[in-house]
Amino acid sequence: MNKLTHATKLMSGRPLLFAAVALGLVAVVALVSDGTRTASGVGPAALDFDGTNDYVTFGAAPALGASTFTLEAWVRRDTGGTTAGTGTGGVTGYPIIAKGRNESDGSNVDANYFLGITTTGFLTADFEDAATGANHPVTAITNAIPVDTTWRHVAATYGAGTWNIYLDGVLVITESEAGAVPRSDSIQHAAIGAALNSTGVANGSFPGAIDEARIWNVVRTQPQLLASKSTEILSATGLIGRWGMNEGAGVTIADSSGSGVTGTLTNGPLWFSPGGPVTVPSSPTCTACGIDFDGVNDHVRLGTSTALNATSFTLETWVKREGFGVGTDTGTGGIASAVPLITKGRAQAESVAADINYFFGIDATTGTLVADFEEGAGGVQPSQNHPVSGATALPPDGIWHHAAVTFDSATGTWSVYLDGVLDGTATIGAGRPPNAASTATIAALGTAFRTDNTNAGYFNGVMDEARIWNIVRTQPQIAAGMTAEIPSAAGLIGRWGMNEGTLAVAADTSGNAVDGLVTGGARWVQGSPFSNAAPTPTATPAGDPVLVGAGDISRCDTDNDERTAQLLDHIPGAVFTLGDSVYDAGTGTEFATCYDPTWGRHRPRTRPVAGNHDYDTANATPYFDFFNGVGNFTGPAGDRDKGYYSYDVGPYWHVVVLNGECLAPPNGIGTTACDVGSAQELWLRADLAANAGKNIVSMWHKPRFSSSGNVAVTDPLWDALIEYGAEINLTGHFHNYERLAAMDENGAADPACGMTSFIVGTGGTTLSAAGTPLATSIVINTTTWGVLKLTLHENSYDYEFIPVTGQTFTDSARSRRMTVASRRRLRRRRRTRRQRRLRTRRHRRTPRRIRRCRRRTRQRTPRPTRRRTRLPPRRRLPLRRRRHLRRRTPPPRRRRTHRRRRTPRRTRQPTRRRRQRRRRGRTRTATGTRTRRSWRWCRRRIRTRTARSCGPT
Repeated sequence: MNKLTHATKLMSGRPLLFAAVALGLVAVVALVSDGTRTASGVGPAALDFDGTNDYVTFGAAPALGASTFTLEAWVRRDTGGTTAGTGTGGVTGYPIIAKGRNESDGSNVDANYFLGITTTGFLTADFEDAATGANHPVTAITNAIPVDTTWRHVAATYGAGTWNIYLDGVLVITESEAGAVPRSDSIQHAAIGAALNSTGVANGSFPGAIDEARIWNVVRTQPQLLASKSTEILSATGLIGRWGMNEGAGVTIADSSGSGVTGTLTNGPLWFSPGGPVTVPSSPTCTACGIDFDGVNDHVRLGTSTALNATSFTLETWVKREGFGVGTDTGTGGIASAVPLITKGRAQAESVAADINYFFGIDATTGTLVADFEEGAGGVQPSQNHPVSGATALPPDGIWHHAAVTFDSATGTWSVYLDGVLDGTATIGAGRPPNAASTATIAALGTAFRTDNTNAGYFNGVMDEARIWNIVRTQPQIAAGMTAEIPSAAGLIGRWGMNEGTLAVAADTSGNAVDGLVTGGARWVQGSPFSNAAPTPTATPAGDPVLVGAGDISRCDTDNDERTAQLLDHIPGAVFTLGDSVYDAGTGTEFATCYDPTWGRHRPRTRPVAGNHDYDTANATPYFDFFNGVGNFTGPAGDRDKGYYSYDVGPYWHVVVLNGECLAPPNGIGTTACDVGSAQELWLRADLAANAGKNIVSMWHKPRFSSSGNVAVTDPLWDALIEYGAEINLTGHFHNYERLAAMDENGAADPACGMTSFIVGTGGTTLSAAGTPLATSIVINTTTWGVLKLTLHENSYDYEFIPVTGQTFTDSARSRRMTVASRRRLRRRRRTRRQRRLRTRRHRRTPRRIRRCRRRTRQRTPRPTRRRTRLPPRRRLPLRRRRHLRRRTPPPRRRRTHRRRRTPRRTRQPTRRRRQRRRRGRTRTATGTRTRRSWRWCRRRIRTRTARSCGPT
């Protein structure tokens, strides 16, 4: 295939690029000196091989030799291709990653490893053993890779005599090879897209694209492959070669693993962008950062530097424990199982070279701080363990604590400190120094290493400001120094502030330059508070508190739960779930493999709700095990036999979490558990009465009223909440989003005292349509995944539905009414102010003033008025006579000095007498009776306006 044909094939396989060219957005194409055609660009890229003679060579590359290995890459298969073989009894296929091919048997020109695709599309792999040169092939018989434009992740592992081949993280075949050892000293050349012999002669060519190729000298497990296949890994323990192919131009690809094995593009593989579906790990923005360890394989490797050796020492760090982690032992007579924090060595051979210098961690059983070391060669009992333990447990509750331990070699005294306070001591006597002579023990944070570079034990949580001193710091020094960062000081031999916030290196600022390699995908997050006054979780937001979450969350066959979990990564506050955390049966496996890698990373700040799928496994045991801890009766999910509980969010809001799964055990907590007079209903009323001065948020799984269906079993709980003036109700169950107007106990609109409902079943599982909208339904959306965020103010709240990336629907506003509890508080404050005014001197005269006011408004005895004289109409008198009769006496005559202009009656100004009469409140009725005006103006002075009363006062 010539280069023009290859370029045409590349364009036809990428319609977006073709459209860009059609619009005039043409990529710059350059012809380099060796004839390789490359497309310039910025961002993630990949290489496309023509299937005829394109490949990348690394030369003999002894750094890539491995007797135990994992080979992985992202590939996209095109038509055509040229196969390569691994010799007699081997395999034939299109090469992806290879170090060697068929050449000779029984020498260092045997193939170390080969990963490819057969002509029928099945993954295949092979190696030749170091003993005889015999081939040990394995070929999948299911899950063929078709010729299309789809990217797929391929991987092959070999170790302990077992082959495993994975496609997109799924194991497609496993095979035993009876302990055969691959030829790790092979001098055959390593390559991508072809297989080369010891002189660099190529055979075979892969037809298609390759991206993110990795070679490990360890066997990676299926969970590790699944967790990292879609994420770029720049470097990690065991990673001996990694090529991200993001250069986008040029004739070389760089190795980021640290081995320095650079690849050379041969015969013109084409650059193109975007590459495979691989993303750079995102890190939350942090100002003073820390490192979040996942408890599976994350750690920081500090290496074998003897600058960290110490006979007397102080070890200290800030820790926020988010899970139980994985423990490891420190040897005979030491600690049976401890989660490592700061270590230099772990249980191995009893020798000077391998003995532990120091080990500081958390007891995996009791949760207390523990430490240990093995005695040095000059001690009374060389290699003897000398452990110590604290007294206070550190639960995995997401709370920051400062942990420290000291050992004084002169007196043989251990001291353990928690938050600057002495928590445990032990004295072993003088003359028993730790092993500080080893040049092979490896120091680490979050794990513990042997001298052969194998590690065990993993911390689950966030760590910050780790320090190693070669002096014994006193309790006042520890208490004073723990509240501030200390970049360097006398006796400080290692200090990692972890403020980088990015990259894979935690720098040492002590002056010894023992930089740590951040390994396993550990994330940079907000660091410790540096305050010994009641440390709090970093998730607590400043200002008004925040509630955020959704229901109906995790499935293992979709990534929508990860998309909603990424929203939580950037939203502080308490996280709620609204039931059905996992699908389909609420099993422990589903929690471990579906929920834990996504929403599980926010478990320390999560308060869950039980749903019907959680009870598909008897008594929701995996649900309570996950949130409360295995075997724990109570915890963040409430008591196992109840599943309902309450908690405060800030000073003005109270959350009640109810269990609406009122079915017969083991599918619920009881058929009458939601009825009037049930234990749950009585508990709810007592809890609401005890928190009558707070605004109430209620949540359970199945909604009482919604357009998708009404669940009447929770009616007594709804009625109690309405009676006590609850503000908000949150539910899930139906896989859509709906907001309903405030409703009363019958589901009718009640804007003054009703409860506003949100149905948020959009956490990640498949969405579904809603039914006929209720009269109170305001917003319905059935196509968008996302979370609901509530910002809770003293007298109101803001709500906002936040969609996942790529979707646009949202629903947000501030509540239009003052909360019910705020109105009750306002009435109490007014009543108190009025009582306080009555006690003042000025208002002691108020009763007399009120009496005087009432006396003025009392109706007087009617006074008769003169009747008008009526004459028969036929005997009408002259006008002057009639005027005289209308008046009792004629008006007094007065001499006028000038003619006065008469003002029209309608515009005449009130006379003085009329003004006086109005001030006194006198009016003339139709019957001529004189009465007083109403005393409404007096009552306004003495009455107090009150808002409508909702719920008990």
